[in-house]
Amino acid sequence: MNAIELSTHREPDRAIVTLVGEHEGYAARKLERELAGLLEDRYRVEIDLRRTLFIDSEVAAVLVAAWKRAESEDVELEVVVGDETGWPVLRLLDLTGLASLLGVVRR
Repeated sequence: MNAIELSTHREPDRAIVTLVGEHEGYAARKLERELAGLLEDRYRVEIDLRRTLFIDSEVAAVLVAAWKRAESEDVELEVVVGDETGWPVLRLLDLTGLASLLGVVRR
């Protein structure tokens, strides 16, 4: 079984939210609360999906809502993927057009 983790590292002017493993349902609600708080506090936010194996449509919807809020409040939000990002995550982002909408960065 894969480890599932949602963690946040805060720095003075930015926060990195890292998702590890498979995320759906409960994780979406937790992610939504975390991102809302960070955006309210006007942190620049990086959502690190480099070790994320799976996200469902609820998590994707949370990413879109956070992006919309960040755009409307002129706060920077970045979604990062990498070599270890799960194929289902990359596929969902590509097929739905979210990779382009969210400006996903590959590192």
